Amino acid sequence: MYELFLPQMVSSFEVPSQFDDWRHGKPLESRPRTIQAKYSGTRPLPQLFRSITPFLHRDVITFLRDKGADNLETTEAVIEVPGQESLEGWFATNVVGRISLAAFFAHLPPVDSFPERRRDGVRSAMNDVASLVERVTLVGQGLPKPTAVIARLAEHNRPLLIRSDVARELEARQFSGLELDDVRFCSLYVGTGFYQLMADAAPR
Repeated sequence: MYELFLPQMVSSFEVPSQFDDWRHGKPLESRPRTIQAKYSGTRPLPQLFRSITPFLHRDVITFLRDKGADNLETTEAVIEVPGQESLEGWFATNVVGRISLAAFFAHLPPVDSFPERRRDGVRSAMNDVASLVERVTLVGQGLPKPTAVIARLAEHNRPLLIRSDVARELEARQFSGLELDDVRFCSLYVGTGFYQLMADAAPR
């Protein structure tokens, strides 16, 4: 099963625009040896953060690769901080590969597996897509079972996904800046709702 992988949004981080839209899920034709960036915040940078492109600390990348993630294209960021030495150790990360929602929709966790306070939200999301469930399930039956550790969702604006078993291990490691959530709550994070993702996963 997969869930949303959500590095913390950092608004006080600036990166050249040509490097800040790596969310297509395809290999890059070329990439620089380093990226010059700027950080004007007052708090320490988390180990996982994003403007649009995710930036992951080398410890996170090592962890993911050790778990089998062989689809990460990384470019080191040299991060300027006013009045301080430049920060190093973070990498702009292009995640190659896409997984359709249809490929794991049937394996989303049931409502009663959520804390009570979130169950109404899950029920509402499932009620909203009731007319699409049959189509999405049928499409999913024709797709191979996904196994990638990390990937982009194939639909809409392609948020990041992480395999749930690896997500639990990430949580246990307590990497800073990590947020995870069920894809049915996508409207809170990625600018589109679950209904739109379902409609994209099974077009008429």
